[in-house]
Amino acid sequence: AFRGGTALHKLYLTPRIRYSEDIDLVQINLEPINPILKCIRETLSFLGTKRTVKQHIHNNTVIYRFDTEIPPIIKSSSIS
Repeated sequence: AFRGGTALHKLYLTPRIRYSEDIDLVQINLEPINPILKCIRETLSFLGTKRTVKQHIHNNTVIYRFDTEIPPIIKSSSIS
């Protein structure tokens, strides 16, 4: 399931002015997570292999980092 602030704004609020850099996904049915992570990894393979995976008992995080082709509109020194 898709959730988070961006999902709320994209689905329910107008104007759609809030966009974040992440996508929050939640399992609806309790199932093994590794097949799902494998599917996500295969689907996002076009992003390259520069990723970080953090697996915990109740939380899994996959972070892909890449440079965009378009420079940012607002430059922030807090972005790492």
